[in-house]
Amino acid sequence: MTPEIRTLISGVIFMTKYTKEIKLAIYHEWVDDHRRGTYLSRKYGMGRREIKYLVDLIQKHGEDILDRPQQKYTVDFKLTAIDRVLLRGEALRQVSLDLGLTNTGILANWLRSFNANFPGFYNSNHTADRFSASRISFMHDFPETRGSQL
Repeated sequence: MTPEIRTLISGVIFMTKYTKEIKLAIYHEWVDDHRRGTYLSRKYGMGRREIKYLVDLIQKHGEDILDRPQQKYTVDFKLTAIDRVLLRGEALRQVSLDLGLTNTGILANWLRSFNANFPGFYNSNHTADRFSASRISFMHDFPETRGSQL
């Protein structure tokens, strides 16, 4: 009795959107029934890493994290997350979990867009002391304010 999976098709990219019920079913099978990655991956068609991330996300933030509507993040929020990964060297997965992002791909996309728009920003000539001043100088030019994805 698997809840219905809605599949969205965008060009040639197939993206499966899982309902809250499916996500909770996966979580409870992991926690209560001690089912693990391969079994759940085959049953629900979700990758093992995504399953583990989902379980960790719910354990850290509670089941209510699944009730949040689609988020619109501020430029400052995104830059703070990018800073934690690129400047402080924190793991992308851990930062995504800490911030309650629904998947690691969100932060990965922000990083990709940032690096494309500001190549070399974190090179040795941009130290942590200069980061805040530089940040202020380009925030108005950041892609989000021009209507792009980041």
